[in-house]
Amino acid sequence: MFDRLFNVRYLAAAAGLLLTGLVSSPASAQCEPFPEVKWWKNLSHDSVTQYVARKHQGDWQPYMDKWLRQYNTLKDIAGKDGSVVINSVQVRLKGKQLDDYIGLVGKRVAVTRCLKSQADGEMDKQAYSLGQFETASGAADTSGVPLQAID
Repeated sequence: MFDRLFNVRYLAAAAGLLLTGLVSSPASAQCEPFPEVKWWKNLSHDSVTQYVARKHQGDWQPYMDKWLRQYNTLKDIAGKDGSVVINSVQVRLKGKQLDDYIGLVGKRVAVTRCLKSQADGEMDKQAYSLGQFETASGAADTSGVPLQAID
């Protein structure tokens, strides 16, 4: 009897460790890396996540909006057969070079969207799990649970 109980506890603990490893793996692991662009120095999931945390208090939308504006502006310029200058490296992009850069900015937007989605998903999970704690009255606190789930 003890052996069987021990095995069940051992299996439950092992499953718990496995699930913890899967759930707590970095969200950015599911997102593709940012494309490499000479003037986007040291751009990584971690650097962008830290930037969003520091500059926007963890709100991804302003950062997302900025890069969507950049993307749309570049497309407009390319559509008018214009050019852009990257001041930090004194490079002028026009034609195929500009089109290639627009593609890279598009990839940056896609990776940023993925990171934002992962962060939003983690916040949703945290809000839900916080809603499962009992309040001082002993009732479950439903403040973190979506209203549809309360009915």
